Amino acid sequence: MIVIGITGGIGSGKTVFSGFLAELGVEVVDVDRLADRLLETHSVIRERIKDTFGSGVFDATGNLKRKILAGSAFSGKGGAKKLNRIFRPFLARAIQDAIAEGKEKGLGCIVFDMAVLFELRLQHCFNTVVVVLADESLRYQRIRESRGWDEEAIRNRMSAQISDEERVRKADVIVRNEGTLKALREEAVSFYETHIKA
Repeated sequence: MIVIGITGGIGSGKTVFSGFLAELGVEVVDVDRLADRLLETHSVIRERIKDTFGSGVFDATGNLKRKILAGSAFSGKGGAKKLNRIFRPFLARAIQDAIAEGKEKGLGCIVFDMAVLFELRLQHCFNTVVVVLADESLRYQRIRESRGWDEEAIRNRMSAQISDEERVRKADVIVRNEGTLKALREEAVSFYETHIKA
């Protein structure tokens, strides 16, 4: 089974690129959704988050208040590092489990759309690592338009991620996404033809 990781900074377009691969029939795992399921259901993670960030990050029915947690985690004061120490080992294990499940199902290829591929030190799990890049000002614009975040929130989130320079050093394939959606789709088709279909 071919295992591919698609990564890039927030606003780079990695999820759109992964979506184009899914349209071509490739099994794509959205690691953000995988992370969401862990946050909602994993009792150890939830208890450690509560111990670290306080009971105020959960509502009266036990649902996680994501905006409150994000505000605590990404506003400085080491919150992001604390959250990562709690969460990332469980996420890494869930990704490795998903790879094993793909092999058991007999999939020919599985793609992981994930921002934190290098941060989790999982590059050894992938046959090919693709980094999607875009100019920082364009990324800011995309995030403002898609998520409505202010500049400070975007800056805090970007500063919690590794740099594009580091991603490029570790990448097998680099895709620049500073043009149209049509151009990115063509990049995805070309990648599919050379790295998956072949």
